[in-house]
Amino acid sequence: MRYYLICFDVHNNRLRYRVVKELRKHGYRVQYSVFEAAFRKPSQLRQLKRRLRRLCEQYDDNGNIRFYRMNQQTLKESFALDEQPLMNYPASIVI
Repeated sequence: MRYYLICFDVHNNRLRYRVVKELRKHGYRVQYSVFEAAFRKPSQLRQLKRRLRRLCEQYDDNGNIRFYRMNQQTLKESFALDEQPLMNYPASIVI
């Protein structure tokens, strides 16, 4: 599992809405323009990046979307002042 903190600064309202809509498919919104996401396969991350690039091109906006890789150690050392869990994804999902 690969964990990322995804931040964005998008000025176009329509593009911002679509970026948020896309990111919600892959993670949790923790602040207005910040998401925590986990990807089981590298192809999932590539697919998200491709979709976001297309959206930015469609709106002629660079999007300023950044992905910060988190590992197990940084997750252990990270915390929220309100004591909410960070990247609290289950090891497995049973359906």
